[in-house]
Amino acid sequence: MFRQIAEFFTFLEEHEIQNLQQIEQNHIHAFYQKQKERSSKNNGRPLSNSTVNGYLRNLRLLSQYLQETGQGFLEVDIPNQPKIVAEKEILTQNEIKQLYQVTGETLTGLRDRAILSIYYGCGLRSNEGIHLNVNDVLLEKGLLYVRKGKGKKEHFVLMSSAYRRAFFIVHRPVVPWCPV
Repeated sequence: MFRQIAEFFTFLEEHEIQNLQQIEQNHIHAFYQKQKERSSKNNGRPLSNSTVNGYLRNLRLLSQYLQETGQGFLEVDIPNQPKIVAEKEILTQNEIKQLYQVTGETLTGLRDRAILSIYYGCGLRSNEGIHLNVNDVLLEKGLLYVRKGKGKKEHFVLMSSAYRRAFFIVHRPVVPWCPV
């Protein structure tokens, strides 16, 4: 919230607006249009409708704060953009079983099965799995450390014993008596 409001104030300064009384409806519309047309700093794509709506929500909250504290009022008359939900293809249980079956018993197949187990068993997003390191798998605690989750947030995910076993088979120490 603070970052988006700070961007709004920076925008106002760039347009030589020094106090709240100088803000007009066209300034709010111009700021909104700028957000709709700019690219994301994270991925270079245009901002999503949800992100642009976040800017509108925060401008409305700012207006509410200004009104409640007697400092003025900003009329934010721009309607929210419709949320675009990408249709996701969800694999059936049979399709997931087929993925596991084609992995095979080779070292590469076991590795692939461990990767599948981590992604599906722990419910990871693709980007979360890409940034995993072997050290992020805490087998003894049954946890998976996700260092780059959604919004670049860190968190832990529980691993079931079946998924821990799949990972352990691939990364077990090379000793003849090591149990599987």
